[in-house]
Amino acid sequence: TVSGGSKRTISELWNAVTNAFSRTEQYAGGSGIRRPKNFVAVLQAAIDEFNEGMGQAITALEGHAKPLLRRLIDALTQDALDLVGFTFYGINYDPESKTLRNVTLTANVKFRDHAPPAHQSFLNEGRQSALAIAIYLAGRMASVPTDDDALKLLVLDDLLISLDHTHRRPVLDVIFKEFKDWQIILMTHDRFWFEMAREQLLGKPWKCIEI
Repeated sequence: TVSGGSKRTISELWNAVTNAFSRTEQYAGGSGIRRPKNFVAVLQAAIDEFNEGMGQAITALEGHAKPLLRRLIDALTQDALDLVGFTFYGINYDPESKTLRNVTLTANVKFRDHAPPAHQSFLNEGRQSALAIAIYLAGRMASVPTDDDALKLLVLDDLLISLDHTHRRPVLDVIFKEFKDWQIILMTHDRFWFEMAREQLLGKPWKCIEI
């Protein structure tokens, strides 16, 4: 929710920032292009709305991602990995370099009593996969339509490909439980995993199609 009470997606807010950042106008007589006189004011207004909306989105994202990661980690193995939260400093415009700064969102994790500064260099592939899956699924849950009649769609294109086969089945169980009232589409090119998933889904209202 942004100023005035209107609802806008993060994508819409980001598009407003990039559109404001790319604005130009021609000099009188058409001898070249320049930034408009109100360039900074318009850009700053878009940045302020984006930062405000992003703050709200991160709060919603953390509320879903933290318990989801715990459930995924517990499904994979008994582990001490936890999501502490996300760091987002807020975008700002640097007039000297004429660039947008602080455009990254960072996930902060804790492993036992250690908080690695660069988790991508510290966590093994399985833990990184669990973190990525938890954040992705949390994003879907945070943006779910509030209308009961709206289609809630989750499309997973080989989402579990980085996990070994013994760990994929319990992760699927977590997904099915958390998204039980969603339309879920699973896609894979791994025939062995297709057969395993079909066996796991036997007796449930699922369709398995080979193309």
